[in-house]
Amino acid sequence: MGICMFSLVGLPPLGGFFAKLVIFASVYEAGKVSPFMFVLLVIGLANTGSACLLRAGDQDDAARRAAGGGVAAGAAVQFRPGFYVALVAFPVVFLGLNIDWLSRAARTVAMTFFPLGPS
Repeated sequence: MGICMFSLVGLPPLGGFFAKLVIFASVYEAGKVSPFMFVLLVIGLANTGSACLLRAGDQDDAARRAAGGGVAAGAAVQFRPGFYVALVAFPVVFLGLNIDWLSRAARTVAMTFFPLGPS
């Protein structure tokens, strides 16, 4: 189960890593056209790192429960997922409310990589 969880996070050499590598490489190339794409790249990398830490904590808690030791510092363990959800939800709400400038940035990048008309 741990291998599947870390594959979802995108750790090498697991399958999820190669998918995220292609996405992050594409966003990096798009960042050369629109600097906002670099912001999205940093957000994506931070999300991947926080997901890795969250899943590592889940695995550690599961190992303690399996050993019969229970989970120490229960308040800190319960706070982490809620904090993570709030951290991920804020950009989604913010980008949803201010979609116009994001649409312009995406259009600029798309027009650079896929120009209209004969080439």
